[in-house]
Amino acid sequence: MAGIVVWNKVDDVTHGVASFRFSGRNSVGDKLDDVTSGRIDLFTEELSMFAENPILGIGAGNTSSERQHRFGQIHSSHTEYSRLLCEHGILGIVMNLILLGVPLSFLKKTRGVTRLFFVAFIVYSLLSMVSAATRTTLPLLIYGLAFLRIKEDYIKK
Repeated sequence: MAGIVVWNKVDDVTHGVASFRFSGRNSVGDKLDDVTSGRIDLFTEELSMFAENPILGIGAGNTSSERQHRFGQIHSSHTEYSRLLCEHGILGIVMNLILLGVPLSFLKKTRGVTRLFFVAFIVYSLLSMVSAATRTTLPLLIYGLAFLRIKEDYIKK
């Protein structure tokens, strides 16, 4: 219920632009040909840059400038997973494995309320990195908060 109320308020404040964002429309409401807003193109460009530089990648923070040089456009990465591959090469593979593997090992060690919060936070964080990379710090903050342990004996008192 709270989610519905909050969403309706956000949609009212943005005059419907929030709904447009998630329904494949631009800010004026016109239907877009590409629902992903070009993110698929950015993703494939980053994978091609990784394929050309698989060992060391193109260098940390160089995606925008390299994209401008190769493809004639300036865009930041929109997917953290492909950004890591593109910029860091083999180390990017290792980083992605850590980013996804650590939560799996932590999940096995959690129970009760800790597991509930962990799953909610980690799912939000990992999914938001698909569309926002880590340009916004919220996915990183939530990723870190997911690993907090909650002592349930404090809750039961």
